[in-house]
Amino acid sequence: MTAETPFDQFDLISTAVFVLELNQKAEPVYVAFNTSAQKLLGRPLSDYLGHTALTVYPQDYGHSVYARHCKVCDSGTPLTYQLELPLGGKTRTIRTTLCPKLDNTGKVTQLFGSFVDITSEISAQVARVQFDTLATEMEQF
Repeated sequence: MTAETPFDQFDLISTAVFVLELNQKAEPVYVAFNTSAQKLLGRPLSDYLGHTALTVYPQDYGHSVYARHCKVCDSGTPLTYQLELPLGGKTRTIRTTLCPKLDNTGKVTQLFGSFVDITSEISAQVARVQFDTLATEMEQF
């Protein structure tokens, strides 16, 4: 039997959930992902746990994600954003919501996040705009 962690109950949530904590250098590092998140990631947890987004995601992807993590740490306020990220062997459009947990002094101690793959939604929006544009052009012709 394995030891239970404080985040095991997150596996009951069907939305992808993750947790970051500030390390000794005050950098937000990944400490937990629920089962739903692990399915979307397509990589082993060892690639994430204990690492910052700078080391997990290549180049600009990592910088963009890390900057948002730091923004929530600095502001102490929730943030929702969307980015394209390489997940599961494909580049996907992900909408992430980050919420900070504050201690009694108002300092951020953890970030709780959820994310949703909205790639299909974005593709449908693009197709709809293309269709509308074509229909307008045909009417004008």
